[in-house]
Amino acid sequence: MNRRQSLRRRFEMWSLRFQARLDSPWSDRVLPWLIAGFAFLLLAALSLSRYRSFDNGAELARYVQTAWKLGEGIDPDVGIDGRHFLAQQAAVGFLPLGWVLRFFPIAPALLIVQSFVLAVGVVPLWRIARNQANLRVGATLTLTFAYVLFPAIHNVNLADFHLESVAPAALLGAIHNSKTGRWWRYSLLIIVVLASRADLSVAVIGLGALVAANGNRRVGALTALSGAAWLISAFAFVEIFAGEGIYPHDDAFSQWGSTPWGSLWGLVSRPLDVLEVLFGRESFDRLVFLLAPLLFLPMVAPRYILPIVPLEALYLLSEVSPDPFGHPEQDMAATAFLFVAAAFALSQAGRIRGKRTLIDPRVLGAIVLTAAVFFVRDSISTPYNRPWSWGGRDLSDQALLEAIDEIPEDALVRASSSALTHMAERPRVFELDTSDQFVRPEAAAEGVNVVVLDLGEAPEWTIETVIDFTRGLERLGFDQSSAANDIFVFKRTRLPEN
Repeated sequence: MNRRQSLRRRFEMWSLRFQARLDSPWSDRVLPWLIAGFAFLLLAALSLSRYRSFDNGAELARYVQTAWKLGEGIDPDVGIDGRHFLAQQAAVGFLPLGWVLRFFPIAPALLIVQSFVLAVGVVPLWRIARNQANLRVGATLTLTFAYVLFPAIHNVNLADFHLESVAPAALLGAIHNSKTGRWWRYSLLIIVVLASRADLSVAVIGLGALVAANGNRRVGALTALSGAAWLISAFAFVEIFAGEGIYPHDDAFSQWGSTPWGSLWGLVSRPLDVLEVLFGRESFDRLVFLLAPLLFLPMVAPRYILPIVPLEALYLLSEVSPDPFGHPEQDMAATAFLFVAAAFALSQAGRIRGKRTLIDPRVLGAIVLTAAVFFVRDSISTPYNRPWSWGGRDLSDQALLEAIDEIPEDALVRASSSALTHMAERPRVFELDTSDQFVRPEAAAEGVNVVVLDLGEAPEWTIETVIDFTRGLERLGFDQSSAANDIFVFKRTRLPEN
């Protein structure tokens, strides 16, 4: 045996002895919570830094305004986007959360809650890996490391606030409790998932099929029926009622039909077009984004990823307007199932030693390296974006903060997305969309007496665009009250009479 083989042998023996010491009840009680705590501090620090730098957008402002209205006893009938907050995804679970948050600074509290629920997903993942997949501590630590660095987790953490962020922890917890027979906890977690976003009902239906396939047919059938019942109720009644008769997803499926039934018929009658979308480049890129950080291990345990296939197909077949972050909230349900599949894939790939499955350290090292590489490549908090420098305020941020402080609380405001979150605690504030070069002053002025323009949010605007927009507002009775460091504030004393 040469020196290299001797060193390798010693390292393997040391690794096995170290894991043996960790394979004990105390580690299962302590380690997952320690890792979750570290993940929470990391995620919360990143999201709060972006908030302080005015880098959040309309989605966080929408939730802030809704929570503020709930606390003030005001019906959240008209929000940032001009619609009732239930009209988009029937997120009824936000009602109790919003009511509780009235006792705290709303925007930071929302971001902290989101970081917490994302981080706490480590705990049920640890339980699944240890108790159901029978992995040793080394493999379980590797899996949780991959979860903490998973790009979808970081991207949704930084993409304002999304109630769907509860889905990874809730679904992982539901799967764990379905394995242990704790059905009351399982039921509560299913309710949490359903209340966070209507289309996650499709994932719940898939989970019901998985539970039934694992031998609990009655519970699986009840789960699937619950998911189907809420899916129909949310889409056919709650969203349409909240949207005053307007179906909110017509635009998303307009390429297939002009009505819900027309879209369904379009999907059924054009199978070749459906296949072209499902196997197109965008679908391939999404598949790589989700699977590559886990070394494609979930493909080894396909029964745990099949439940999420219908929901993923639904997302791929829809056309939703892009935002600066993409749509990471659509990856939340898939994240839970992919990590469960990865845990059982590792269990199948190793060899049993005692009560646990031993995984080749080289495989675990490859997973760690792959998770780190794709975190750097695909995460918004990649080191290439210098996250350690977030949280500062430049001259434009200071000017925006001063402008916000000068606007009366009862003013009706339309503002660029950078200002929305910090102005959301008022009855009427709307988004000024400056993402393209053509914004009609009449549209910006409609129903408001203050317009706040941040040129940093108008990348396509030229000097001529700014001049035309300013003159248009002046014709509508606005005066330019301030202009400093690319922040413009326009005010008029009263709204025009109809």
